[in-house]
Amino acid sequence: MPTWLIAIGVIVVLQTVTATLSRLLPVISPAFMAEFSWDETWIGYLSAASVIGSLFVLTAGIGLVRRLGGVGALQISLLLGAASLVLFNVPSIAVALVASIALGLSNGAANPAGSEVLQRFTPPAHRNVVFSIKQAGVPLGGVVAGLAMPWLVEAWGWRIALIAAAAALAAMTAATLPLRSRIDPPRDAMAVSRLVSFRWTDVIVPLRALSHAPGLWRMSWVGCLLAWPQASGSPSRRPTSSSRSACRSAQPAWCSR
Repeated sequence: MPTWLIAIGVIVVLQTVTATLSRLLPVISPAFMAEFSWDETWIGYLSAASVIGSLFVLTAGIGLVRRLGGVGALQISLLLGAASLVLFNVPSIAVALVASIALGLSNGAANPAGSEVLQRFTPPAHRNVVFSIKQAGVPLGGVVAGLAMPWLVEAWGWRIALIAAAAALAAMTAATLPLRSRIDPPRDAMAVSRLVSFRWTDVIVPLRALSHAPGLWRMSWVGCLLAWPQASGSPSRRPTSSSRSACRSAQPAWCSR
């Protein structure tokens, strides 16, 4: 099989895992917030914390992608996000905020890392179709989270549902590990040790790049304006039928308010 087809398959799988992770919080949060007697408005704060994590990676993540490769950066961020799901079992808002930021880190790495890989491997004649296929992983991940999580919560409770989701998503990510060497370029031995290092150039270089071609700043602002209403209307900002189902299994009286 051509390497570019393998690269597309790996990125679509990882994109789907990313989207599933990002949709788990609004689906499952009513259940554990009811058990912990937290005010329902904290759903918005947890979602905001997740966005902060995403913004950090989108702003400074270019260094991570360069040091580890697109697939490697995606795999590490997704394994971190899957592990952070376990933290929601702790009845602490501070811990939940940290876990939400970790989820945001995994979500923020998806587009820059996935695009870097597809840009290198996809034949120019097929790029429009391939990038569209990659983005199909976003709604697919939402479908997986919306259908599977309420059923798991009703059958086993939200704690086991979270652990099962973390294990399943980590397993899907781990399944792509053997393929990394065929997709990512060789990395130096110190790349992993610099994983958590922060460099101001990671932020400055992408901003400077906007001045290299006329119209990039304008396109960036247009993208921001398009992303704002999309994020404002996302499921993390309002209850969905799946989140209500998960909530009823934990505390029906709370959901009826």
